[in-house]
Formats: sequence, structure tokens, C-alpha cells
Amino acid sequence: MTGGSRGIGFQSEALGEMGCAFPKTRGERPENFEKDQQFEAALFRAVVADPIVHRAMIEVGQLLQPQSLFHEPHIKQRIEAASAKTFARTV
Repeated sequence: MTGGSRGIGFQSEALGEMGCAFPKTRGERPENFEKDQQFEAALFRAVVADPIVHRAMIEVGQLLQPQSLFHEPHIKQRIEAASAKTFARTV
């Protein structure tokens, strides 16, 4: 996600935007949709691989921390690192 106001996963689903993830869905995709989708995928890969990111996800999900926590440098670096490791293993 690019830091916009949309939200990720559980929040975008509440807004009815998850249907946009399916290619046959008609209508316009929200601005930055692909970039947001890529960030969300990287976030979920990191949640599985990194206990710090997992804890951040739980805290955001339980409304103990703001969603902006995912864009804090120490968390964002872990998300990017986990994603890079995943892709390194597949290549």
C-alpha cells in the first residue's frame, strides 16, 4: 500500500473493493490498486515469516496500533526483506 486512505485486506473488503481483485470484475479499479495489492501480498508473506510483522498485524487488527504502523521504517524494511527472501527462493 502506498500510504493512502484505502486500507488493506480486512478494511478494503469492508469497503467492497475485494471484488476488484478478480480480473472479470467490471468497473474501474481504485487508484493505485495494483500497487496496494502488491504491498498487501508482501505484508502477508512477511506476517508468516517474521514474528515482528506478525505482531504488528495483530496489533493493527485489534486496533491497538494505527494502520500507519506498516509504513514505519522498521516494519516496512522487514516486509520488504521477507518479500525479497520469498522471491529469492523461487528463482
